[in-house]
Amino acid sequence: MDPLSALRDYTTREELDKIVRVNGEFRFGNEYTFPCFVKTAYRSKQGSYYTLETLLFYIQNAELMHTDYIQSALAHSIPIITFVDRKPLLDYLIGKLSSSDSIVFPLPQSQLHLNPNPPSPPPSTNVAVGDGAEVDYLALIRAGERPLKDRESLLQCRNRDFYGVLVASTRREEERQRIESQSRKDGLVAKSRLMGPTKH
Repeated sequence: MDPLSALRDYTTREELDKIVRVNGEFRFGNEYTFPCFVKTAYRSKQGSYYTLETLLFYIQNAELMHTDYIQSALAHSIPIITFVDRKPLLDYLIGKLSSSDSIVFPLPQSQLHLNPNPPSPPPSTNVAVGDGAEVDYLALIRAGERPLKDRESLLQCRNRDFYGVLVASTRREEERQRIESQSRKDGLVAKSRLMGPTKH
């Protein structure tokens, strides 16, 4: 069995506590053994493949808010699951989804190598906190970002009548100009009354 399927199997059986790390391997009870850094068949939206270590740490901490999860992952030097991948990955691992477009079998040959030394987060944005752990605030900011729609997708709105918006906006502008014009007239009348009739 491949590591992704094994992790899903143990997650749906609620037996994650039976997965034990021994040196550089994860032992799934007495059934399977995989290297911690083996790449799984789950590909992120960014195109890279998540390692078994990354997926296991995420599913063990899936109840955390994303920013708390990031802090914990950084404290353990474990690469994070991106915000956009969180929900579909969780749904797959707990058995809510039976498949996903993000799952690629078999892995491309270029992705099969193991990475015993995953790249650590850039140290330039890490700040030490009280317990000696470091928090990458840049990663926290990025985690809170939401993808914005481009101008074309914004125009593809269902149940929206842009003509109605234009008409309402035009009416408001006409009303504003009418009120301003009336105010000017009222001001002139008041001024002429204060000044009294002009003498010739």
